[in-house]
Amino acid sequence: MNLELRHDRDASCTRAVLDASWNGVANGLGFVGIVEFGLGFQSKSVRTVSCVRARRWSDRQAVVGWEEEGSGRILYEACFSITIMLSRVAEDLKTSTPDSNSQQILEHANMSCIVDHLCLCLASSGSSLAYGSSQMLAAACEACRAIWILIDTSETFVKNDNAYIFPLDALQSHCLSQLDQRNIEWGPLSEKLVDSVTRTYLRSKHVQVAISHRLHQRVEAPLISAIQMIIWLFAQCLKLSGRDSALLMMTTSPKKHLHRLSAIANHIASEDKIEGSLENHSASAMLALASILSLEKGFSAESSVPEMAMPLIPRATKLCYHLRHMPSHEGGVISHSAKCNLPKWHGLLDGCVGLLESRLKWGGPLTVQQLVASGTPMLLINLLAGTLSNDSPSDIKNTPNRIGLSPLGVIWTVSSICHCLSGGTLTFRQVLLKTENMKLISSLMSNAYIKLVKNWGGPSGRKDGVRETINVITDLLAFPFVSLQSQPGPLSAPASVNGGFILNMGSPGVRVCTEDRDLLKAIKEDMDKYIKVLLEHLDLKDLVRPVALLAKMVGRPRLAVELVSKGLLDPNRMKKLLNQSSPGEVILDSLMIISDLSRMDKAFYKYIGEAALLQPLKEFLTHTDPNIRAKACSALGNMCKHNEYFYTSLAEHQIIGLLIDRCADPDKRTQKFACFAIANAAYHSDKLYEELRPSITQLANVLTSAEGDKTKANAAGALSNLVRNSNKLCEDMVSKGALQTLLKFVADCSAFSLNAGKKETASVSPFEIALLSLAKMCSNHQICRQFVKSSEFLPVIARLKHSPETDIANYASVIVAKAGGDS
Repeated sequence: MNLELRHDRDASCTRAVLDASWNGVANGLGFVGIVEFGLGFQSKSVRTVSCVRARRWSDRQAVVGWEEEGSGRILYEACFSITIMLSRVAEDLKTSTPDSNSQQILEHANMSCIVDHLCLCLASSGSSLAYGSSQMLAAACEACRAIWILIDTSETFVKNDNAYIFPLDALQSHCLSQLDQRNIEWGPLSEKLVDSVTRTYLRSKHVQVAISHRLHQRVEAPLISAIQMIIWLFAQCLKLSGRDSALLMMTTSPKKHLHRLSAIANHIASEDKIEGSLENHSASAMLALASILSLEKGFSAESSVPEMAMPLIPRATKLCYHLRHMPSHEGGVISHSAKCNLPKWHGLLDGCVGLLESRLKWGGPLTVQQLVASGTPMLLINLLAGTLSNDSPSDIKNTPNRIGLSPLGVIWTVSSICHCLSGGTLTFRQVLLKTENMKLISSLMSNAYIKLVKNWGGPSGRKDGVRETINVITDLLAFPFVSLQSQPGPLSAPASVNGGFILNMGSPGVRVCTEDRDLLKAIKEDMDKYIKVLLEHLDLKDLVRPVALLAKMVGRPRLAVELVSKGLLDPNRMKKLLNQSSPGEVILDSLMIISDLSRMDKAFYKYIGEAALLQPLKEFLTHTDPNIRAKACSALGNMCKHNEYFYTSLAEHQIIGLLIDRCADPDKRTQKFACFAIANAAYHSDKLYEELRPSITQLANVLTSAEGDKTKANAAGALSNLVRNSNKLCEDMVSKGALQTLLKFVADCSAFSLNAGKKETASVSPFEIALLSLAKMCSNHQICRQFVKSSEFLPVIARLKHSPETDIANYASVIVAKAGGDS
């Protein structure tokens, strides 16, 4: 029998019974007792329901009774009864004055684990189908509907309207001041229900079979929407658990993969309906299909999903048509998910833009070029800006979620824009070089929007949503850098930002080097404009991720030259970044930029000097954050690595004394880099020796007290450099005990060196550095030779001439030869 006819014939009788049952709620009978009429029903006729007494929903006898009746009629009537009752509860809870019993009814439904029994119904139906019988299909239909209503209603009840304003709409309508903390702390999904249903689906092949068969049946649109939303729910749960593969939702058979994906795609309105508005089942089908496909990161040798999914995705012209907020039959704008029976945490356009993102990701260069030619990038920009609607100001004020994008939809939209960037020079300039567009994109990284996403309880909300949002926007901002970096050559290996989420082989920027030389040329020519837009049109608090991106790019010599030549070290820009009021992350990454450029090549010294950085660097040496102190020491050390370009400036700004103080810093990293900076400040000439004189005692203390080998090695090297260029500090080296400290340190380490055998690693130990320092001192300065000659530790050093390590043996031989001679 056709399901619709059967449904209509039985509905009047069942609803009459439920009318009486609903009245029983008001009289105190309770929801548990009423709904169990369906679950505990053992006879073959629904008309005898009135004689059945109430039982607990957890009574397994009810479930056993389902399978004893072979036609599936009792099971269908039970599930249909539950569906009708939950539907009434859902409708009542949406009113401004809900019945006081509705909340109690819903609470009873959750406490009684009715969802587990509905899952058993699906399993029974799937088992029946596996044996060739379709008797249980109707029951499975109602079970799916009941499950979705229960999840949806459990999530939405006792929430006010403000609780479902999408973050993007709240940001664009400037209504943040109207939302107090209570309103923006949107509630979580009904975790227990979701987890229970998802686990059952993943573990039970029979449940998968039942849902797949339902999608192939001709049933009413609301039921199809409910089934598709359950599928979407499964995909979201898999994504949150880190299991990124659509294959987990299907089977090991490619034929069945295609069969099940087709079952969803078939419910998207056909191409001949393109002029119509987005229909209920089309919106939910798009969302379900997009969610499944989003589990695939890209083409993979192990997955056949992208290849088989592409023909199932609607044409780009149809998808873009729906993104233009088409008017409904009543003349209004359909943008509210409730009008399409979608859950409140999803926008009407989410699924549409999600499928567009999949088409761009997997369609290849030709697809990208076609969509770019049709104006898709600006369509997506305007969609994010909320400028596609012709609503009046009053309609905008009174229409919630008029843009039609939830946080998940925003992520898919930004990702789609990113994929469009490889389509040509014009798109790159339209999206990333126009101030208004850059401001729009940067607003999605603002504290206001990030806070809204963090408090959003639906998909792509909370901490996971914040991470996804940040990653996709940074990917967009990274596009020009990836494009330049991916040019063929010795430095073309892919770099990574934030653990590989941004600059990786999956970025659209990788295509540019081989597919569009004109675009690559445009990116180079416009890099100065891009940096200006990126840094000068953002508030300090919003610069954290863009500056982190620049810090990563500077690590590549080719990009470093490009960035500096385009004004990265502009004095006003660096003054802004290194301001004490800047976020700590911005300061740290800015210091990293200075440090990396200084270490990379002395040619950058001129630009660093012109940027007037020494005063802020001096201030950072006494910063309360040890990470900033350490980075400042590292930057100053690298500024002295290649030559004495900054020696005079260091003296003028009285920085040396602060560096010496940092050699005794309680922070280990700061101490290590301070010793490194002192060593380089003494290496090239004796110009700073007078300022460095107080460091001798500090360095000797570090050599004996520091925990890290690298710190000790830096201290030993610094002591050597303090007598490298003249004998100005030789007497202090002896009188302040530094030379004695070096000798004792070498003697203490010598026993281990003689017994350790030949070293297998290439790293230089503090012991070797100290021994080398002594060799240099004895070679160049009489006062040092005389002191070593009279030392009790000289015989110990003499034994080191027989060390299995060639370098150690050579250093020891030099010391003994020089200290034992007359010259």
